Amino acid sequence: MAKEKKRALPVALAIFAGVLIIAAVVCLVGLRSMLRQYEACQPERVVEDVIGKVRQNAADGTLWSYLDRPAEARSRFDMEPSFWDTYAEGWEDAEVRFSLKSGEFRENTAAYIVEKDGTPALLVELAAENTRTELLVFTYSDWHVLKLTPLGTTYAYSFTLRLPGSFTAAVNGIPLEESDVTERDGDTVVYALPDMASVPTFRILDCFGQEAPFDILDGVLTPVTDTFEIRLAPGFSLTAAGQAQLPVETDEGGISLYRVVSAARPEIRVWDAFGGSVLCSDGTAVSGGTRTVTVPETFRVTVGSLQPDPASGVRTENTSFPLEDLPYPEDLPALVSYTFTSLDETPFTVTDNLGKTSPLTESRIDVHTPTGGDLPLDVLEVAEKWSRFMTGDLDGDNAGQYHIQSYIWKDSYLYDRARRWANGVDHTLTSIHVLLSPPFRNESVGNVTFYSERVFSCDVYLEKYMKLNSGLKVTDVMNSRFWFALVGGEWKLCAMQELLEGGRVS
Repeated sequence: MAKEKKRALPVALAIFAGVLIIAAVVCLVGLRSMLRQYEACQPERVVEDVIGKVRQNAADGTLWSYLDRPAEARSRFDMEPSFWDTYAEGWEDAEVRFSLKSGEFRENTAAYIVEKDGTPALLVELAAENTRTELLVFTYSDWHVLKLTPLGTTYAYSFTLRLPGSFTAAVNGIPLEESDVTERDGDTVVYALPDMASVPTFRILDCFGQEAPFDILDGVLTPVTDTFEIRLAPGFSLTAAGQAQLPVETDEGGISLYRVVSAARPEIRVWDAFGGSVLCSDGTAVSGGTRTVTVPETFRVTVGSLQPDPASGVRTENTSFPLEDLPYPEDLPALVSYTFTSLDETPFTVTDNLGKTSPLTESRIDVHTPTGGDLPLDVLEVAEKWSRFMTGDLDGDNAGQYHIQSYIWKDSYLYDRARRWANGVDHTLTSIHVLLSPPFRNESVGNVTFYSERVFSCDVYLEKYMKLNSGLKVTDVMNSRFWFALVGGEWKLCAMQELLEGGRVS
């Protein structure tokens, strides 16, 4: 009996030891499983999983289907790639680390900062559930992603451009449009450029294509400009850099205000309607005005590069002609007055009936007679005969009347005057004298004027030298306009007019 008990004890001990070994193995296996589960439930593992998914989605080009893309200031003028486009680049090769966000770990939440190449790039916020304790000391939870927030610094810029109405602008090379206008303040146009992701480049041009410098203060861009103003009367216009300018306002009197706003002062010219112009700058006195030029209807006036239409002139009778002493009044041209507004620098000329052109000046803008032509008779012979007749120096009866009457038109007042002189007593009152030798000196015939093939006039000047019986030497001056007409195939003297100072006739 005792021997059987002795044999059973080792067996029991062996069985007990085996049970203990098996129990120990089971406990160790369970502990290992529990430790693995504990490790897997740590929040860092969730963050690592997030990083892996970020890398994979970035490589596939689907990052923003995994993450919510943050809003970003962006306008049509932004040319640089979006910050969030560049954010999605380089994840597959980047050095990525993460760390617990300071002060953010609580019992049921945690936040981690993920750095991409040393720059914070992602905030991972986690939440815990199913918190439990194993083996009295191992407390852990199941962590899941609560929120993923991409991290990065984006900017929003806003600019206001205040430009003259004639200016244009481009932002990053893109022209501003009417849709960008928010206000018009007189001649100033206001453009608004909100929500820009980066500071743009501006290019401001004036209406002549010149680039304008500008200042930016508190987001408001104002170009540096040059302003030129001038007021012009009706009939004048303005160009700048060869471009016609429109007046900004015109008063009741027709005076127009021109304003040229530019980046740099262009060539500015004031023009009249006849092609005349003058350079204009600050302090320049632009002189011009309304002029009236009166010429015979057979003449043509040229102002600058243009000829006024004769139909635009005002026709009047030429009262300077002795019509009652001329046989062909219909041959005498009427006067035409042209009124125009021009610059003082604009030349104006007159072309006579024979095609001769001469300039007109302020002192000679009324030309009442045509000019030119060759004399069909010896005018000085006629003038000398008349001069001798008037001082009784012709031979024959009645003061030598027959010598002079062959030169004079019988129906003229002058013919009657000569007859009355010869038959009256006036000629007998002439002082007794002798003509010196030569009797006529300083003779000239000028301003020959043919009005038609049948009528002309000319100006005659001569000095007749005489010696009175008293010994006194006398000079008798003739300075007159002679009028001739072709009557019956012969040229006859019709009228004489004394020339006064300035070319006027008595």
